[in-house]
Amino acid sequence: MIAAIKEVYNFKLLNLYWSGDKLEEGINTKEKFAEYCLKNNITSLSMSTANYSKELVTYMKGKGLIVYVFTENDDKKAKEMLVSGVDVVGTDFLI
Repeated sequence: MIAAIKEVYNFKLLNLYWSGDKLEEGINTKEKFAEYCLKNNITSLSMSTANYSKELVTYMKGKGLIVYVFTENDDKKAKEMLVSGVDVVGTDFLI
């Protein structure tokens, strides 16, 4: 899929979804996921709040990736995520 996207347009930002335990065969750990992103010039990952962990965010940020988490509507939890290093927290409404 990434190759097809790059044939259409050379986007500066590319994002992959981190699905936790439902990762593709061959890309089934956070290490392999980050390695794939870096190898393919993917700049960010997004994940649901169910897949969020401070450890995962710290690891991915350490690899230079931008991290998005969605959907969090609790103001306190959203702020904790931002403090942990998450770059963008998606919400259903402004907090």
